Amino acid sequence: LSEQKLVEFGSGTGNYIEVLHPTVASITGLEYSDGMLEQAKAKFEGNPKVTLQQGNALDLPWKEPTFDGAYCCQVTHHLVDNEEYQPLKDMCKQIFAVIKPGGSMIFNVPTLEGTEKGLWWSEYIPGAVAKLAKRMPSGQFFQDALKEAGFVNVGRSVVLSDTLSEPSVYLQKDGPLHKWYRDTDSTWSLATPEELEAA
Repeated sequence: LSEQKLVEFGSGTGNYIEVLHPTVASITGLEYSDGMLEQAKAKFEGNPKVTLQQGNALDLPWKEPTFDGAYCCQVTHHLVDNEEYQPLKDMCKQIFAVIKPGGSMIFNVPTLEGTEKGLWWSEYIPGAVAKLAKRMPSGQFFQDALKEAGFVNVGRSVVLSDTLSEPSVYLQKDGPLHKWYRDTDSTWSLATPEELEAA
């Protein structure tokens, strides 16, 4: 692991990089948002193991095998806004092209199934859930897309024992009453004022 060069697609403010960078040779973070990228740069200023650059996961800046492994956490539903998922298939092909032979790719994705049935608030904001669901292909979609791209040993794990965010935050029943809470979640951020009032 200490010799591995990794890349994160949609690296945000660098939360995952912060955990992983001490254990690997280097990590490159690719992030689209100016604001998030600036926060990450401040966090890793002067760190020789971390490279941060602006870019789009649907149009990778690399065209040849460059990395030993890659990961993309909770990003794919921000890349499409309807039920046309071809851009995600194209992304898998681009990712395969930049991973060295024998390398690995990990997607941590919200799924259609999990969004519709796995969130405690789904019944309270069904309109927002329906909007978000259109951005989320099934878990099987990603398995098929990765296989089509050329990846082998493709599997799927469903984590049932943990919440995506810190449980003390996720389980706050009055959390959605606060804008800061809604702004940190893809579902709540899509709720209309009318839906929030009804909830």
